[in-house]
Amino acid sequence: MGRELSVLLPAHAQQDVLVFCYAQNPPHDVHDGPYRRKFVQGVHAFREINPLSDLAVAQMMRDDKLDILVDLMGYTHGARDGVVAHRPARLQISFKGYMSTMGSAYHDGLVADLVSVPAEMAPYYSEALLHVAPVFSASTHAINHPDVPYLAAVSRKDAKLPQDPEVFVFACFNSLYKITPSLFNVWLSILKKVPKSVLWLLKEPADAAAYLCRAAKAKGVSCSRLIFTPKVPITHHLQIKANAGLFLDTVLYNAHSTAADALWAGIPVLTLAREKMASRVGASLALSLGLPQLVARTLAEYEEIAVRLATSPGKLARLRRQLVVRRTLAMNAAAGGSSTAGRAGAPGLVGGGGGGGASSCRDSSTILFDVPRWMRCYERLLGMALEARGASTGPADGTVRPVDARGVMNGERAYHLIVV
Repeated sequence: MGRELSVLLPAHAQQDVLVFCYAQNPPHDVHDGPYRRKFVQGVHAFREINPLSDLAVAQMMRDDKLDILVDLMGYTHGARDGVVAHRPARLQISFKGYMSTMGSAYHDGLVADLVSVPAEMAPYYSEALLHVAPVFSASTHAINHPDVPYLAAVSRKDAKLPQDPEVFVFACFNSLYKITPSLFNVWLSILKKVPKSVLWLLKEPADAAAYLCRAAKAKGVSCSRLIFTPKVPITHHLQIKANAGLFLDTVLYNAHSTAADALWAGIPVLTLAREKMASRVGASLALSLGLPQLVARTLAEYEEIAVRLATSPGKLARLRRQLVVRRTLAMNAAAGGSSTAGRAGAPGLVGGGGGGGASSCRDSSTILFDVPRWMRCYERLLGMALEARGASTGPADGTVRPVDARGVMNGERAYHLIVV
């Protein structure tokens, strides 16, 4: 996620927005790479909060006079939801890091879209739904990896794949713990129906490979048709992955940034949408690109689509051409700046009343990769949410006091906003 945020947050700072970053993780020379430097150089203030108490961090944020606090961690490892519980900002929202409801009294909104969290699912979310149409987050590949379209793919030989061009390569580069037994059985069935094919998987965690091999053998599929690859350097991982013919998404927890990687590399991503946000991100990405044929409704349909695409080179080639067109348009926008979406003109409210508004966000099949355009839509959404939230909920004297984590929310979160 740091790779994307290192572009998205500085993009905020280029507009009429002050961006303060609060870093929970201490610096790490190996893992941070260039991304932390982008944060430090691209935002207005970068604060190290790891050694500080929740109350001290909340007071720091209050002193910074934040209007909006964006929680990027949720309940993931190292989370600081205790800071958010002290309500240091007027509006507090959840975005990207935790793909579900926080179920808290102190997160006012959740950034989503109409596919990842449909409006009818609102009763199951404690937050107000803040929808960016057509996709809740932009992919930063046009900025982070602009050279990919011009680089030759790493050869199959160097990628340790079968060199026979007639062997079809299914792939999934998600961590192996996302694979359920029912889904793996479907993958094995696909391999049986496409005899000249292999399944290319990430060897992460490494111990899982042996278990998957045993499961394949029990179903009559040779382990030689499962190819496990270790993680490769980020500098050329997309050129290696470009050898895949079709990316098979995991179901209960979809590929997120990994799916965006595959799409930018020109690989169609076959997904299946379930009920929870984490299991609908793949559908969100596909539909934002105008590729509904890559979204299955059942496991049986998922299997049928995979087999059909693997055995119909013309259909698969058309999908890849569509991805290349979307990628090219996004690169042009990143190089020259997107001029089709202005900052003026607030759209109406949907679900909570009102209507109408600009259509510059929704009417695009390239916005997934068009960071400037998506950022304008996102900032308009935040402005609408802040207006709907109303006056500050903090103490009149500007201090943050210890509170019951469940007792800091004022008012009802009855609004549902959408930028279209």
